[in-house]
Amino acid sequence: MKKINNDNLNAIIMSYQDGAKSNIDNLHISDYIFENIKFEYTGLRNNIFENCVFKNIKFETVYFNKSTFKQCLFNNCEFESIDFGMHEVSFENTIFYETNYYKTDMLSSSFISTYFLKCNFIYFDISSNTLKNCRIINCNTEGLIFSPDTFIKSNFILD
Repeated sequence: MKKINNDNLNAIIMSYQDGAKSNIDNLHISDYIFENIKFEYTGLRNNIFENCVFKNIKFETVYFNKSTFKQCLFNNCEFESIDFGMHEVSFENTIFYETNYYKTDMLSSSFISTYFLKCNFIYFDISSNTLKNCRIINCNTEGLIFSPDTFIKSNFILD
């Protein structure tokens, strides 16, 4: 895994803003602000995102397989049509704020000390994941699919 500097990452992100659809794989990205980007039909696989902010980002048919998000913030983002693209993804000490989930399945992933605040779960399946010390606060949970036993055993709090 290669650590990328912000100048090189800026060039990649600018190409996305111009409509490019190349993959961003096998990178260690830290202290970066992703803003106003649409990631569509692309891979963000096997990456480590550390202390990153994702603001006004749309993830549509994106593949995050085996990526880790540590101490990240997702603010006003959208996850859409991600069926098998969230396999073995880890979220640690991460916050999702005013984020929407449409047709999104998490498979064999983990949420550790992760918070969901004012999110909309239109269809969000987290039923086969590791959940520990997480909270869902003031969210629309009508489309949240989960195993109640997992919530109880993992100290997952639904407010």
